[in-house]
Amino acid sequence: MTEEKFDTLRIHGGYDPAQHHDSATVPIYQNVAFSLGSAERGEAVAQGTVPDAYMYSRLVIQLLVYLRSDWLLWTVAQRRWPLAPEWRRLPTLF
Repeated sequence: MTEEKFDTLRIHGGYDPAQHHDSATVPIYQNVAFSLGSAERGEAVAQGTVPDAYMYSRLVIQLLVYLRSDWLLWTVAQRRWPLAPEWRRLPTLF
């Protein structure tokens, strides 16, 4: 076997295919639920005091939907498009 170069090691270094159903590349596991271990650790993760802890939240996504719809409403109002009376339906388009 040839010696792996730096870029290969950077991507695949430390990866054992046997532990992941013999996948040739590092698999991506889609997951939004994580074990927090205890209520105290969960609170610390939520407060952002645990280094390298991942916390999933849809709050940012909802904020982006609101900002997009608000921007679209402003654009429609400024240009006085015929769509302007339909402003109530716009947030449901995103």
